[in-house]
Amino acid sequence: MIPQVQLNATFATGIAQPGSVAFLSQSGALCSAVLDWSFRENVGFSAFVSVGSMLDVGWGDLIMHFGKDPNTKSIVCYMESVGEERSFLSAAREVTLTKPVIVLKVGHTDAAAKAAASHTGALTGSDAVLDAAFRRVGVLRVNSIGELFNMAELLSKQPRPRGPHLAIVTNASGPGALATDALVASGGRLAELSPNVFESLNQFLPPHWSHANPVDLLGDADPTRYANATELTAQDPQSDGVLVILTPQAMTDSQGTAEKICSLTRHSTKPLLTSWMGAPVLTPQRKSLTPLEYQPLITRTQPPVPSH
Repeated sequence: MIPQVQLNATFATGIAQPGSVAFLSQSGALCSAVLDWSFRENVGFSAFVSVGSMLDVGWGDLIMHFGKDPNTKSIVCYMESVGEERSFLSAAREVTLTKPVIVLKVGHTDAAAKAAASHTGALTGSDAVLDAAFRRVGVLRVNSIGELFNMAELLSKQPRPRGPHLAIVTNASGPGALATDALVASGGRLAELSPNVFESLNQFLPPHWSHANPVDLLGDADPTRYANATELTAQDPQSDGVLVILTPQAMTDSQGTAEKICSLTRHSTKPLLTSWMGAPVLTPQRKSLTPLEYQPLITRTQPPVPSH
């Protein structure tokens, strides 16, 4: 499926929206699920490919092809078997220098490996060896369908990070600590606030703010406090992206905060991520935080995503 030219040679009744992510899958059924999800989340693709048992075309061929495709900015793969290892690793090593390659590779357990082999007819290979090989050639491995969806959406709508350093802005210390654990466990790092950014935050935040990253704005944070802190941390040269977390507390204006944060995305050259935590009452705000597409006002270069 090539959405840009309305080519659909699959069994799917609908066609994906045009975008910049090439999705390659050894499972046709998973393709259907991803396609259905993409309509709801407004995620577009440069190509949507179900490859099956790959008798005549291998991963190396596909990755090299989409690595050279000007409409593709990132490659996302659901993989059950590697096939020709040398071809895949050689292509990945070359392509990841300019475009991220994200892989959901099944077979962490013996049972999953046998299930994948019964589907594709090929052995999955040693999981530990594959992990090491992926890291060596710059492939980022995810471990769940949820992570795969999130990566596809992030890559289609956000600028690529220049490094692993993340700033976290929150109105509650607990979620900030949880996000920090997840970040460090995944190989990322907390950004250290620059002295001038620290002093600027100190001028308008309450005296008892965290005085560190994660930047805890405290439970009474209003939209303006959120926006000012987010803008400052996004401008900090020591951060490569910002995660904004909101928990619905008694004085929280979740809609107003969402609107303020959205207004910052047009001027940002870094990923700006959000987590609006809580009950279904926040669903409208979450939807407003999902832009139709990322449209920065300035031109930027996009170096490779660091593997982490």
